[in-house]
Amino acid sequence: MSLYDVICLTETKIDQYDDVEVNGFKLLPSVIRQNCTSKSGGICVYVKEYICNYVHVRDPFTCSSHCVLWFTIDDKLLFQKTLFGVVYIPPDGSLYSSVDMFNEIENVINESDLQVCLLGDFNAHCSNCNEYVDIDNNILDFCNVPNIEQSLVNNLHILEECGIPVVRQSQDKHKVDKYGKKLLELCRSLELFFVNGRVGNDKDIGLTTCNNSVIDYAIVSPNLFRSIVDFNVLIFDPILSDIHKPICLHLCTNLTCVVDVDLNNSYVNDNDMDNTNDSNIVITLHGESESIVKPIWARDRAPVFTENLDDTSIDELLNKLEDIDPQNTDNVTVNNVVNDCVNIIRNAAEQANMFVKINDKNVKKM
Repeated sequence: MSLYDVICLTETKIDQYDDVEVNGFKLLPSVIRQNCTSKSGGICVYVKEYICNYVHVRDPFTCSSHCVLWFTIDDKLLFQKTLFGVVYIPPDGSLYSSVDMFNEIENVINESDLQVCLLGDFNAHCSNCNEYVDIDNNILDFCNVPNIEQSLVNNLHILEECGIPVVRQSQDKHKVDKYGKKLLELCRSLELFFVNGRVGNDKDIGLTTCNNSVIDYAIVSPNLFRSIVDFNVLIFDPILSDIHKPICLHLCTNLTCVVDVDLNNSYVNDNDMDNTNDSNIVITLHGESESIVKPIWARDRAPVFTENLDDTSIDELLNKLEDIDPQNTDNVTVNNVVNDCVNIIRNAAEQANMFVKINDKNVKKM
């Protein structure tokens, strides 16, 4: 998680009683599904502490929603104030699904008049259909639109200036479904464009994000392409999700020398950073690193694992547990006990060679 500046999580199944802290990050007010019989849905966003002062969730451009967590990032951090929406649209036909969710998203964006970045699970099959209106030049000629202005229609010239393919690729061969049509209509209405299949290691590919489908998207205003450094569909990790792959978006910012900032300090003054243009902010959905070390249970090495369970550490852990009063404890105590337990298991697993490093050939290091 330390590789990323903003981590967006969907389908977290959290409720109002959950309090999940991550060292070095601040949790934005989460979207929690109300009036449900069991835990479901839920959207969380974690922001690194050193950029928290530039991120806002309660300003005139954000609102409460049951399918989107809205926040803005200042133009002090990005080159232009930007409205971000982390989206989870339940599958069509499910108990909580509704096409009205797309109308809600469109209304918020229309009212904000800001450049936009949408990230999340839209459960929408769009295949490789155009999300823009391709106006025939003959029609523009008939309407007496000068040739020099024809290239400016639909903001497609911005993509071309940035070296972004106008034609988007996608490995999703499903037919465009109802939600896909709604999402394409939303993009055409607001002049938004998919990042998937156009940028970074996903350029001219359009990797699937959920089994053999593309339903997790990064969607942006055309001008935001000028700030995109990279985009990746990362490898699937069952620890993070049941079937979804993480997606990762790199944006350049107005700030530099972030490594010189005290990351343990929750407040960073504007003067702590030079106001230049060679730093990045990294946003991930269901985030994880490009190289993953995974525990793999190997039955044939179980005796080695058992032999390397440290009896002294186990006795110390048991003594700690006996000293804990369940009616009078805190998160720090619980976390320390859990960490001790993890370390005992991890050390034994390392001695038994039960950790495997997995690299994704489709993901490059920045």
